[in-house]
Amino acid sequence: MWSDQQIIDLVSNYAAPHAVRFRAIRVAGDRQVVAAVPALIEILYEPDPAVSVAAAESLGRIGDPRAIEPLLEVTRRNDLKLTAAIPQGPGRPEAPTEPVSGEQEESPEAAKQQNPFNYKELTVFKIDLLPKEYFQADGTPIPRKELVQRGLKDNDQQLRKMAAKAAIGMRDADLVPVLIDTLKNPYEVESVRYLAAEALGEMEAEAAAAPLLDALGDENVAVRYSAASALSNLGGETAVKGLVEALRDENEFVRSQVAFALGKIGDSRALEALFGAVNDQHEGVRFSVAEALGRFPGQPVLQELEARLARADRTMRLALVEVLGQIKDDHAIEILRKVLRDPDTDLSYRASLALMEHKNLDTLDDLIEASRRLDKELMEWLGGEGAGAPIPALAPEGDETTQFKAYSTIGLKKNEEQAAALEKLSVALQHASPNVRGCAANALGDFRGPAVNQLLLTALQDDHEYVRATALASLGKVGDPDVLPALEKCLADPSEEVRYAFARMLGSFQDLRAVRFLEDLAGKDASPDVKRVARTGLQAYDAHRAAGGPAS
Repeated sequence: MWSDQQIIDLVSNYAAPHAVRFRAIRVAGDRQVVAAVPALIEILYEPDPAVSVAAAESLGRIGDPRAIEPLLEVTRRNDLKLTAAIPQGPGRPEAPTEPVSGEQEESPEAAKQQNPFNYKELTVFKIDLLPKEYFQADGTPIPRKELVQRGLKDNDQQLRKMAAKAAIGMRDADLVPVLIDTLKNPYEVESVRYLAAEALGEMEAEAAAAPLLDALGDENVAVRYSAASALSNLGGETAVKGLVEALRDENEFVRSQVAFALGKIGDSRALEALFGAVNDQHEGVRFSVAEALGRFPGQPVLQELEARLARADRTMRLALVEVLGQIKDDHAIEILRKVLRDPDTDLSYRASLALMEHKNLDTLDDLIEASRRLDKELMEWLGGEGAGAPIPALAPEGDETTQFKAYSTIGLKKNEEQAAALEKLSVALQHASPNVRGCAANALGDFRGPAVNQLLLTALQDDHEYVRATALASLGKVGDPDVLPALEKCLADPSEEVRYAFARMLGSFQDLRAVRFLEDLAGKDASPDVKRVARTGLQAYDAHRAAGGPAS
Protein backbone atom coordinates (compact mmCIF):
# COMPACT_ATOMS: atom_id res chain seq x y z
CA MET A 1 0.00 0.00 0.00
CA TRP A 2 1.15 3.56 -0.64
CA SER A 3 2.02 5.93 2.18
CA ASP A 4 0.32 9.33 2.22
CA GLN A 5 3.52 10.95 0.95
CA GLN A 6 3.77 8.49 -1.93
CA ILE A 7 0.17 9.30 -2.86
CA ILE A 8 0.94 13.04 -2.85
CA ASP A 9 4.08 12.49 -4.96
CA LEU A 10 2.12 10.47 -7.52
CA VAL A 11 -0.75 12.96 -7.65
CA SER A 12 1.72 15.80 -8.28
CA ASN A 13 3.78 13.97 -10.91
CA TYR A 14 2.08 14.62 -14.23
CA ALA A 15 4.86 12.67 -15.97
CA ALA A 16 3.77 9.48 -14.20
CA PRO A 17 1.94 6.78 -16.20
CA HIS A 18 -1.69 7.75 -16.55
CA ALA A 19 -3.09 4.61 -14.92
CA VAL A 20 -0.83 4.92 -11.87
CA ARG A 21 -1.59 8.59 -11.36
CA PHE A 22 -5.32 8.11 -11.88
CA ARG A 23 -5.38 5.41 -9.20
CA ALA A 24 -3.39 7.59 -6.78
CA ILE A 25 -5.93 10.41 -7.18
CA ARG A 26 -8.75 7.97 -6.42
CA VAL A 27 -6.89 6.55 -3.40
CA ALA A 28 -6.31 10.08 -2.04
CA GLY A 29 -10.08 10.57 -1.94
CA ASP A 30 -10.87 7.10 -0.62
CA ARG A 31 -8.40 7.52 2.23
CA GLN A 32 -9.30 11.18 2.73
CA VAL A 33 -5.68 12.30 2.59
CA VAL A 34 -6.03 15.93 3.66
CA ALA A 35 -2.38 16.67 2.88
CA ALA A 36 -3.10 15.92 -0.79
CA VAL A 37 -5.71 18.71 -1.08
CA PRO A 38 -3.34 21.40 -2.51
CA ALA A 39 -2.07 18.98 -5.17
CA LEU A 40 -5.62 17.91 -6.06
CA ILE A 41 -6.72 21.54 -6.36
CA GLU A 42 -3.81 22.21 -8.72
CA ILE A 43 -4.76 19.38 -11.09
CA LEU A 44 -8.39 20.51 -11.24
CA TYR A 45 -7.14 22.79 -14.01
CA GLU A 46 -5.19 20.20 -15.99
CA PRO A 47 -6.31 19.61 -19.58
CA ASP A 48 -6.72 15.84 -19.15
CA PRO A 49 -10.44 15.56 -18.30
CA ALA A 50 -10.12 12.13 -16.68
CA VAL A 51 -7.55 13.49 -14.24
CA SER A 52 -9.40 16.74 -13.46
CA VAL A 53 -12.75 15.02 -12.85
CA ALA A 54 -11.12 12.37 -10.65
CA ALA A 55 -9.51 15.18 -8.65
CA ALA A 56 -12.88 16.91 -8.23
CA GLU A 57 -14.46 13.69 -6.98
CA SER A 58 -11.62 13.06 -4.52
CA LEU A 59 -11.82 16.60 -3.18
CA GLY A 60 -15.54 16.07 -2.63
CA ARG A 61 -14.84 12.92 -0.62
CA ILE A 62 -12.13 14.60 1.47
CA GLY A 63 -14.42 17.55 2.27
CA ASP A 64 -11.71 20.11 2.99
CA PRO A 65 -13.10 23.69 2.86
CA ARG A 66 -10.05 24.90 0.92
CA ALA A 67 -11.46 23.12 -2.13
CA ILE A 68 -14.84 24.86 -2.14
CA GLU A 69 -13.86 27.99 -4.06
CA PRO A 70 -11.71 26.19 -6.69
CA LEU A 71 -14.47 23.64 -7.28
CA LEU A 72 -17.09 26.34 -7.65
CA GLU A 73 -14.87 28.28 -10.03
CA VAL A 74 -14.24 25.25 -12.22
CA THR A 75 -17.93 24.34 -12.16
CA ARG A 76 -19.05 27.83 -13.16
CA ARG A 77 -16.61 27.86 -16.03
CA ASN A 78 -17.84 24.42 -17.06
CA ASP A 79 -21.46 25.63 -16.94
CA LEU A 80 -20.62 28.39 -19.39
CA LYS A 81 -18.72 26.08 -21.71
CA LEU A 82 -21.48 23.51 -21.89
CA THR A 83 -24.17 26.16 -22.31
CA ALA A 84 -22.18 27.77 -25.10
CA ALA A 85 -21.96 24.41 -26.86
CA ILE A 86 -25.76 24.05 -27.07
CA PRO A 87 -27.01 25.07 -30.51
CA GLN A 88 -29.09 28.24 -30.35
CA GLY A 89 -32.62 28.12 -31.63
CA PRO A 90 -35.72 30.30 -31.72
CA GLY A 91 -36.62 31.44 -28.26
CA ARG A 92 -33.53 29.87 -26.71
CA PRO A 93 -31.74 32.14 -24.24
CA GLU A 94 -28.37 33.33 -25.45
CA ALA A 95 -25.42 31.56 -23.86
CA PRO A 96 -23.43 33.74 -21.46
CA THR A 97 -20.51 35.40 -23.17
CA GLU A 98 -18.69 37.15 -20.35
CA PRO A 99 -15.21 35.81 -19.56
CA VAL A 100 -14.80 33.88 -16.32
CA SER A 101 -11.89 34.53 -13.96
CA GLY A 102 -10.10 36.55 -16.58
CA GLU A 103 -10.43 33.95 -19.34
CA GLN A 104 -10.99 34.94 -22.93
CA GLU A 105 -13.36 33.21 -25.31
CA GLU A 106 -12.78 29.49 -25.81
CA SER A 107 -13.26 27.31 -28.86
CA PRO A 108 -16.37 25.13 -29.22
CA GLU A 109 -14.04 22.14 -29.57
CA ALA A 110 -12.68 22.80 -26.08
CA ALA A 111 -16.23 22.94 -24.74
CA LYS A 112 -17.08 19.56 -26.25
CA GLN A 113 -14.19 17.98 -24.39
CA GLN A 114 -15.46 19.04 -20.97
CA ASN A 115 -16.96 16.44 -18.68
CA PRO A 116 -19.84 16.45 -16.20
CA PHE A 117 -18.97 17.34 -12.66
CA ASN A 118 -21.04 16.28 -9.70
CA TYR A 119 -23.41 19.22 -9.49
CA LYS A 120 -24.95 17.73 -6.37
CA GLU A 121 -21.69 18.25 -4.49
CA LEU A 122 -20.82 21.55 -6.14
CA THR A 123 -24.18 23.30 -5.80
CA VAL A 124 -24.26 25.16 -2.51
CA PHE A 125 -27.66 25.81 -0.96
CA LYS A 126 -27.52 29.28 0.60
CA ILE A 127 -30.48 30.53 2.61
CA ASP A 128 -29.37 34.14 2.19
CA LEU A 129 -29.87 33.81 -1.59
CA LEU A 130 -33.60 33.14 -1.21
CA PRO A 131 -35.90 36.10 -2.06
CA LYS A 132 -38.39 37.25 0.57
CA GLU A 133 -41.27 35.32 -1.05
CA TYR A 134 -39.49 32.10 -0.09
CA PHE A 135 -39.87 32.90 3.61
CA GLN A 136 -42.83 32.48 5.92
CA ALA A 137 -44.21 35.14 8.23
CA ASP A 138 -42.06 33.92 11.11
CA GLY A 139 -38.87 34.37 9.06
CA THR A 140 -38.26 30.68 8.36
CA PRO A 141 -38.01 29.32 4.80
CA ILE A 142 -41.12 27.83 3.22
CA PRO A 143 -41.45 24.01 3.42
CA ARG A 144 -39.00 22.05 1.32
CA LYS A 145 -41.64 20.61 -1.01
CA GLU A 146 -43.07 24.03 -1.74
CA LEU A 147 -39.59 25.44 -2.25
CA VAL A 148 -38.87 22.75 -4.87
CA GLN A 149 -42.14 23.27 -6.72
CA ARG A 150 -41.80 27.05 -6.76
CA GLY A 151 -38.04 27.19 -7.23
CA LEU A 152 -37.96 24.97 -10.31
CA LYS A 153 -40.18 27.50 -12.09
CA ASP A 154 -38.29 30.59 -10.88
CA ASN A 155 -36.68 32.94 -13.40
CA ASP A 156 -33.43 32.89 -11.41
CA GLN A 157 -31.08 30.09 -12.54
CA GLN A 158 -29.36 29.80 -9.17
CA LEU A 159 -32.71 29.32 -7.43
CA ARG A 160 -33.73 26.62 -9.91
CA LYS A 161 -30.44 24.86 -9.27
CA MET A 162 -30.93 25.07 -5.49
CA ALA A 163 -34.51 23.79 -5.82
CA ALA A 164 -33.38 20.84 -7.95
CA LYS A 165 -30.76 19.93 -5.37
CA ALA A 166 -33.32 20.23 -2.58
CA ALA A 167 -35.47 17.67 -4.41
CA ILE A 168 -32.76 15.01 -4.17
CA GLY A 169 -33.67 12.51 -1.50
CA MET A 170 -37.35 13.46 -1.39
CA ARG A 171 -39.56 10.49 -2.25
CA ASP A 172 -42.68 12.51 -2.98
CA ALA A 173 -44.84 11.52 -5.96
CA ASP A 174 -46.18 15.09 -6.23
CA LEU A 175 -42.72 16.30 -7.27
CA VAL A 176 -42.27 13.81 -10.10
CA PRO A 177 -44.22 15.79 -12.77
CA VAL A 178 -42.37 19.08 -12.18
CA LEU A 179 -39.01 17.29 -12.17
CA ILE A 180 -39.88 15.52 -15.43
CA ASP A 181 -40.88 18.86 -16.98
CA THR A 182 -37.53 20.30 -15.86
CA LEU A 183 -35.56 17.38 -17.29
CA LYS A 184 -37.38 17.55 -20.63
CA ASN A 185 -37.05 21.33 -20.97
CA PRO A 186 -34.46 21.85 -23.75
CA TYR A 187 -33.96 25.48 -22.75
CA GLU A 188 -33.00 24.75 -19.16
CA VAL A 189 -29.28 24.86 -18.24
CA GLU A 190 -27.56 21.50 -17.90
CA SER A 191 -26.80 21.78 -14.18
CA VAL A 192 -30.51 22.08 -13.31
CA ARG A 193 -31.54 19.26 -15.65
CA TYR A 194 -28.69 17.11 -14.31
CA LEU A 195 -29.91 17.55 -10.73
CA ALA A 196 -33.52 16.93 -11.77
CA ALA A 197 -32.48 13.61 -13.31
CA GLU A 198 -30.66 12.63 -10.13
CA ALA A 199 -33.70 13.50 -8.02
CA LEU A 200 -35.94 11.41 -10.27
CA GLY A 201 -33.60 8.46 -9.98
CA GLU A 202 -33.67 8.55 -6.19
CA MET A 203 -37.47 8.72 -6.19
CA GLU A 204 -37.56 5.43 -8.12
CA ALA A 205 -40.77 6.52 -9.80
CA GLU A 206 -41.99 4.37 -12.67
CA ALA A 207 -43.17 7.48 -14.51
CA ALA A 208 -39.56 8.72 -14.62
CA ALA A 209 -38.24 5.74 -16.59
CA ALA A 210 -39.26 6.94 -20.07
CA PRO A 211 -37.95 10.54 -19.74
CA LEU A 212 -34.70 9.25 -18.23
CA LEU A 213 -34.25 6.83 -21.12
CA ASP A 214 -34.89 9.69 -23.53
CA ALA A 215 -32.27 11.70 -21.65
CA LEU A 216 -29.64 9.05 -22.48
CA GLY A 217 -29.75 10.51 -25.99
CA ASP A 218 -29.68 14.14 -24.85
CA GLU A 219 -27.31 16.50 -26.66
CA ASN A 220 -25.81 17.51 -23.32
CA VAL A 221 -23.13 15.25 -21.88
CA ALA A 222 -23.88 16.12 -18.24
CA VAL A 223 -27.56 15.24 -18.64
CA ARG A 224 -26.73 11.90 -20.29
CA TYR A 225 -24.31 11.16 -17.47
CA SER A 226 -26.88 11.89 -14.77
CA ALA A 227 -29.63 9.98 -16.57
CA ALA A 228 -27.43 6.87 -16.61
CA SER A 229 -26.85 7.24 -12.89
CA ALA A 230 -30.56 7.70 -12.22
CA LEU A 231 -31.52 4.62 -14.25
CA SER A 232 -29.27 2.48 -12.08
CA ASN A 233 -31.87 2.93 -9.32
CA LEU A 234 -34.79 1.92 -11.53
CA GLY A 235 -33.54 -1.23 -13.26
CA GLY A 236 -35.83 -3.34 -15.42
CA GLU A 237 -35.47 -4.77 -18.91
CA THR A 238 -36.16 -1.48 -20.69
CA ALA A 239 -33.59 0.43 -18.60
CA VAL A 240 -30.96 -2.25 -19.21
CA LYS A 241 -31.59 -2.19 -22.95
CA GLY A 242 -31.23 1.60 -23.05
CA LEU A 243 -28.05 1.52 -20.95
CA VAL A 244 -26.50 -1.18 -23.12
CA GLU A 245 -27.01 1.06 -26.15
CA ALA A 246 -25.56 4.02 -24.22
CA LEU A 247 -22.39 2.02 -23.53
CA ARG A 248 -21.41 3.16 -27.05
CA ASP A 249 -21.79 6.87 -26.16
CA GLU A 250 -19.14 9.13 -27.71
CA ASN A 251 -18.24 10.58 -24.30
CA GLU A 252 -15.99 8.48 -22.08
CA PHE A 253 -17.52 9.79 -18.84
CA VAL A 254 -20.99 8.81 -19.94
CA ARG A 255 -19.73 5.35 -20.89
CA SER A 256 -18.05 5.03 -17.51
CA GLN A 257 -21.24 5.94 -15.66
CA VAL A 258 -23.30 3.61 -17.87
CA ALA A 259 -20.98 0.72 -17.03
CA PHE A 260 -21.30 1.49 -13.33
CA ALA A 261 -25.09 1.59 -13.66
CA LEU A 262 -25.20 -1.78 -15.42
CA GLY A 263 -23.05 -3.29 -12.69
CA LYS A 264 -25.32 -1.87 -10.02
CA ILE A 265 -28.43 -3.28 -11.70
CA GLY A 266 -26.69 -6.64 -12.16
CA ASP A 267 -28.83 -7.92 -15.02
CA SER A 268 -27.10 -10.75 -16.90
CA ARG A 269 -28.41 -9.39 -20.21
CA ALA A 270 -25.75 -6.66 -19.92
CA LEU A 271 -22.78 -9.04 -19.62
CA GLU A 272 -21.97 -9.34 -23.31
CA ALA A 273 -21.98 -5.56 -23.75
CA LEU A 274 -19.73 -5.11 -20.70
CA PHE A 275 -17.28 -7.71 -21.98
CA GLY A 276 -17.24 -5.83 -25.27
CA ALA A 277 -16.19 -2.65 -23.44
CA VAL A 278 -13.37 -4.27 -21.43
CA ASN A 279 -10.68 -2.80 -23.70
CA ASP A 280 -12.21 0.67 -24.08
CA GLN A 281 -9.55 3.21 -25.05
CA HIS A 282 -10.15 5.26 -21.88
CA GLU A 283 -8.79 4.21 -18.50
CA GLY A 284 -11.81 5.45 -16.55
CA VAL A 285 -14.22 3.40 -18.66
CA ARG A 286 -12.14 0.24 -18.29
CA PHE A 287 -12.03 0.79 -14.54
CA SER A 288 -15.83 1.12 -14.35
CA VAL A 289 -16.37 -1.90 -16.59
CA ALA A 290 -14.09 -3.96 -14.36
CA GLU A 291 -15.97 -2.85 -11.26
CA ALA A 292 -19.29 -3.59 -12.95
CA LEU A 293 -18.28 -7.12 -13.92
CA GLY A 294 -17.03 -7.64 -10.39
CA ARG A 295 -20.56 -7.07 -9.07
CA PHE A 296 -22.03 -10.03 -10.95
CA PRO A 297 -22.18 -13.50 -9.36
CA GLY A 298 -18.66 -14.92 -9.45
CA GLN A 299 -18.46 -18.22 -11.30
CA PRO A 300 -20.27 -17.50 -14.61
CA VAL A 301 -18.31 -14.29 -15.10
CA LEU A 302 -15.01 -15.86 -14.05
CA GLN A 303 -15.47 -18.83 -16.36
CA GLU A 304 -16.15 -16.48 -19.25
CA LEU A 305 -13.13 -14.32 -18.30
CA GLU A 306 -10.85 -17.36 -18.17
CA ALA A 307 -12.09 -18.57 -21.56
CA ARG A 308 -11.59 -15.15 -23.15
CA LEU A 309 -8.17 -14.78 -21.54
CA ALA A 310 -7.06 -18.00 -23.25
CA ARG A 311 -8.08 -16.89 -26.75
CA ALA A 312 -7.77 -13.08 -26.69
CA ASP A 313 -5.06 -10.98 -28.28
CA ARG A 314 -2.48 -9.26 -26.10
CA THR A 315 -4.34 -5.95 -25.75
CA MET A 316 -7.51 -7.69 -24.64
CA ARG A 317 -5.60 -9.94 -22.23
CA LEU A 318 -4.11 -6.88 -20.52
CA ALA A 319 -7.61 -5.42 -20.14
CA LEU A 320 -9.05 -8.70 -18.82
CA VAL A 321 -6.35 -8.86 -16.15
CA GLU A 322 -7.52 -5.45 -14.89
CA VAL A 323 -11.03 -6.85 -14.57
CA LEU A 324 -9.80 -9.82 -12.55
CA GLY A 325 -8.29 -7.41 -10.05
CA GLN A 326 -11.78 -6.10 -9.23
CA ILE A 327 -13.42 -9.49 -8.66
CA LYS A 328 -12.93 -10.56 -5.05
CA ASP A 329 -13.05 -14.30 -5.50
CA ASP A 330 -10.56 -17.16 -4.92
CA HIS A 331 -11.03 -18.30 -8.52
CA ALA A 332 -9.99 -14.84 -9.75
CA ILE A 333 -6.85 -15.07 -7.62
CA GLU A 334 -5.94 -18.45 -9.10
CA ILE A 335 -6.34 -17.14 -12.65
CA LEU A 336 -4.11 -14.17 -11.84
CA ARG A 337 -1.45 -16.41 -10.29
CA LYS A 338 -1.23 -18.26 -13.61
CA VAL A 339 -0.89 -14.97 -15.53
CA LEU A 340 1.80 -13.90 -13.06
CA ARG A 341 4.04 -16.60 -14.56
CA ASP A 342 3.31 -15.54 -18.15
CA PRO A 343 6.49 -14.93 -20.21
CA ASP A 344 5.01 -11.61 -21.36
CA THR A 345 6.40 -9.27 -18.70
CA ASP A 346 3.70 -6.64 -19.25
CA LEU A 347 1.03 -9.23 -18.47
CA SER A 348 2.97 -10.47 -15.46
CA TYR A 349 3.30 -6.92 -14.15
CA ARG A 350 -0.41 -6.19 -14.63
CA ALA A 351 -1.25 -9.44 -12.86
CA SER A 352 0.91 -8.42 -9.89
CA LEU A 353 -0.96 -5.11 -9.61
CA ALA A 354 -4.29 -6.94 -9.82
CA LEU A 355 -3.26 -9.38 -7.09
CA MET A 356 -2.31 -6.45 -4.86
CA GLU A 357 -5.93 -5.31 -5.15
CA HIS A 358 -6.97 -8.61 -3.53
CA LYS A 359 -4.66 -8.15 -0.51
CA ASN A 360 -4.39 -11.93 -0.17
CA LEU A 361 -1.37 -13.02 1.89
CA ASP A 362 -1.32 -16.42 0.16
CA THR A 363 -0.10 -14.72 -3.02
CA LEU A 364 2.83 -12.98 -1.34
CA ASP A 365 5.43 -15.58 -2.34
CA ASP A 366 4.20 -15.52 -5.93
CA LEU A 367 4.45 -11.73 -6.04
CA ILE A 368 7.96 -11.74 -4.58
CA GLU A 369 9.14 -14.33 -7.09
CA ALA A 370 7.63 -12.42 -10.01
CA SER A 371 9.18 -9.20 -8.75
CA ARG A 372 12.61 -10.80 -8.53
CA ARG A 373 12.30 -12.20 -12.04
CA LEU A 374 11.27 -8.90 -13.56
CA ASP A 375 13.90 -6.97 -11.59
CA LYS A 376 16.57 -9.39 -12.82
CA GLU A 377 15.48 -8.90 -16.42
CA LEU A 378 15.55 -5.14 -16.01
CA MET A 379 18.99 -5.13 -14.41
CA GLU A 380 20.34 -7.41 -17.13
CA TRP A 381 19.03 -5.01 -19.74
CA LEU A 382 20.53 -1.98 -17.99
CA GLY A 383 23.81 -3.83 -17.47
CA GLY A 384 24.21 -4.60 -21.14
CA GLU A 385 23.17 -8.24 -21.21
CA GLY A 386 20.77 -8.51 -24.09
CA ALA A 387 21.46 -5.05 -25.52
CA GLY A 388 18.97 -4.10 -28.17
CA ALA A 389 16.28 -6.37 -26.76
CA PRO A 390 12.91 -4.93 -25.77
CA ILE A 391 12.83 -3.43 -22.29
CA PRO A 392 10.81 -5.61 -19.92
CA ALA A 393 7.97 -4.22 -17.85
CA LEU A 394 9.08 -2.92 -14.48
CA ALA A 395 8.11 -4.91 -11.42
CA PRO A 396 6.56 -3.42 -8.31
CA GLU A 397 8.56 -3.19 -5.10
CA GLY A 398 5.68 -2.65 -2.76
CA ASP A 399 4.20 0.17 -4.81
CA GLU A 400 3.62 1.16 -8.43
CA THR A 401 6.01 4.13 -8.37
CA THR A 402 8.74 1.73 -9.52
CA GLN A 403 7.19 1.76 -12.96
CA PHE A 404 8.39 5.28 -13.67
CA LYS A 405 11.19 5.66 -11.11
CA ALA A 406 13.30 2.63 -12.02
CA TYR A 407 15.16 4.40 -14.78
CA SER A 408 16.04 7.20 -12.39
CA THR A 409 18.33 4.82 -10.48
CA ILE A 410 20.68 5.23 -13.43
CA GLY A 411 21.31 8.77 -12.24
CA LEU A 412 23.03 7.37 -9.15
CA LYS A 413 25.80 5.70 -11.19
CA LYS A 414 29.36 6.98 -11.07
CA ASN A 415 30.38 9.58 -13.62
CA GLU A 416 32.38 7.13 -15.72
CA GLU A 417 29.29 4.94 -16.12
CA GLN A 418 26.88 7.69 -17.12
CA ALA A 419 27.82 7.65 -20.79
CA ALA A 420 26.81 4.00 -20.99
CA ALA A 421 23.64 4.71 -19.06
CA LEU A 422 22.73 7.54 -21.44
CA GLU A 423 23.30 5.20 -24.35
CA LYS A 424 20.78 2.79 -22.83
CA LEU A 425 18.27 5.58 -22.43
CA SER A 426 18.81 6.73 -25.99
CA VAL A 427 17.86 3.21 -27.10
CA ALA A 428 14.83 3.30 -24.79
CA LEU A 429 13.70 6.51 -26.50
CA GLN A 430 13.30 4.46 -29.69
CA HIS A 431 11.24 1.71 -28.03
CA ALA A 432 7.88 0.77 -29.57
CA SER A 433 6.00 1.51 -26.33
CA PRO A 434 5.26 5.19 -25.56
CA ASN A 435 5.26 4.29 -21.86
CA VAL A 436 8.87 3.10 -22.13
CA ARG A 437 9.87 6.16 -24.17
CA GLY A 438 8.19 8.44 -21.65
CA CYS A 439 9.86 6.58 -18.78
CA ALA A 440 13.25 7.12 -20.41
CA ALA A 441 12.52 10.81 -20.98
CA ASN A 442 11.53 11.14 -17.34
CA ALA A 443 14.81 9.50 -16.19
CA LEU A 444 16.88 11.88 -18.32
CA GLY A 445 15.81 14.67 -15.98
CA ASP A 446 18.29 13.25 -13.44
CA PHE A 447 21.24 13.92 -15.75
CA ARG A 448 22.98 17.09 -16.92
CA GLY A 449 24.98 18.07 -19.96
CA PRO A 450 24.73 18.74 -23.71
CA ALA A 451 24.16 15.06 -24.54
CA VAL A 452 21.13 15.00 -22.22
CA ASN A 453 19.76 18.19 -23.75
CA GLN A 454 20.05 16.72 -27.24
CA LEU A 455 18.29 13.49 -26.26
CA LEU A 456 15.40 15.42 -24.71
CA LEU A 457 15.12 17.76 -27.69
CA THR A 458 14.96 14.68 -29.91
CA ALA A 459 12.18 13.29 -27.69
CA LEU A 460 10.20 16.48 -28.41
CA GLN A 461 9.76 15.17 -31.95
CA ASP A 462 8.04 12.00 -30.69
CA ASP A 463 4.62 11.20 -32.16
CA HIS A 464 3.11 10.60 -28.70
CA GLU A 465 2.05 13.59 -26.61
CA TYR A 466 2.90 11.84 -23.34
CA VAL A 467 6.55 11.49 -24.41
CA ARG A 468 6.78 15.11 -25.54
CA ALA A 469 5.20 16.38 -22.32
CA THR A 470 7.54 14.26 -20.21
CA ALA A 471 10.58 15.48 -22.17
CA LEU A 472 9.56 19.07 -21.44
CA ALA A 473 9.20 18.29 -17.74
CA SER A 474 12.71 16.83 -17.72
CA LEU A 475 14.10 19.86 -19.54
CA GLY A 476 12.60 21.95 -16.76
CA LYS A 477 14.41 19.80 -14.17
CA VAL A 478 17.69 20.07 -16.07
CA GLY A 479 17.22 23.85 -16.14
CA ASP A 480 19.64 24.72 -18.94
CA PRO A 481 18.48 28.01 -20.52
CA ASP A 482 20.53 27.28 -23.66
CA VAL A 483 17.74 24.95 -24.84
CA LEU A 484 15.08 27.68 -24.79
CA PRO A 485 15.49 28.89 -28.41
CA ALA A 486 14.85 25.34 -29.64
CA LEU A 487 11.52 25.17 -27.77
CA GLU A 488 9.66 27.87 -29.69
CA LYS A 489 7.87 25.23 -31.79
CA CYS A 490 6.18 23.97 -28.60
CA LEU A 491 3.99 27.09 -28.65
CA ALA A 492 2.10 25.58 -31.57
CA ASP A 493 2.09 21.93 -30.45
CA PRO A 494 -1.32 20.42 -31.30
CA SER A 495 -1.53 18.74 -27.88
CA GLU A 496 -2.93 20.78 -25.02
CA GLU A 497 -1.12 18.46 -22.60
CA VAL A 498 2.22 19.32 -24.21
CA ARG A 499 1.58 23.06 -24.16
CA TYR A 500 0.51 22.74 -20.53
CA ALA A 501 3.80 20.96 -19.73
CA PHE A 502 5.65 23.68 -21.67
CA ALA A 503 4.04 26.44 -19.61
CA ARG A 504 4.89 24.62 -16.39
CA MET A 505 8.53 24.03 -17.24
CA LEU A 506 9.02 27.64 -18.38
CA GLY A 507 8.10 28.76 -14.87
CA SER A 508 11.34 27.21 -13.59
CA PHE A 509 13.48 29.60 -15.68
CA GLN A 510 14.24 33.16 -14.62
CA ASP A 511 15.05 34.08 -18.19
CA LEU A 512 13.60 36.73 -20.48
CA ARG A 513 13.30 34.22 -23.33
CA ALA A 514 11.11 32.05 -21.11
CA VAL A 515 9.08 35.13 -20.17
CA ARG A 516 8.38 35.88 -23.83
CA PHE A 517 7.09 32.35 -24.36
CA LEU A 518 4.94 32.62 -21.23
CA GLU A 519 3.47 35.91 -22.45
CA ASP A 520 2.62 34.29 -25.77
CA LEU A 521 0.90 31.34 -24.06
CA ALA A 522 -0.93 33.56 -21.56
CA GLY A 523 -2.27 35.82 -24.29
CA LYS A 524 -2.89 33.56 -27.28
CA ASP A 525 -3.27 29.91 -26.29
CA ALA A 526 -6.70 28.37 -26.90
CA SER A 527 -6.67 26.51 -23.59
CA PRO A 528 -7.69 28.36 -20.40
CA ASP A 529 -5.63 25.89 -18.37
CA VAL A 530 -2.48 26.64 -20.34
CA LYS A 531 -3.17 30.35 -19.98
CA ARG A 532 -3.59 29.98 -16.23
CA VAL A 533 -0.28 28.15 -15.77
CA ALA A 534 1.49 30.67 -18.00
CA ARG A 535 0.13 33.55 -15.92
CA THR A 536 1.32 31.79 -12.77
CA GLY A 537 4.81 31.56 -14.28
CA LEU A 538 4.78 35.25 -15.15
CA GLN A 539 3.70 36.13 -11.61
CA ALA A 540 6.57 34.06 -10.21
CA TYR A 541 9.01 35.89 -12.47
CA ASP A 542 7.63 39.28 -11.37
CA ALA A 543 7.96 38.23 -7.72
CA HIS A 544 11.55 37.15 -8.37
CA ARG A 545 12.37 40.53 -9.92
CA ALA A 546 10.59 42.41 -7.12
CA ALA A 547 12.74 40.56 -4.59
CA GLY A 548 15.86 41.81 -6.35
CA GLY A 549 16.58 38.72 -8.42
CA PRO A 550 18.52 39.20 -11.66
CA ALA A 551 16.90 39.01 -15.07
CA SER A 552 18.80 36.74 -17.43
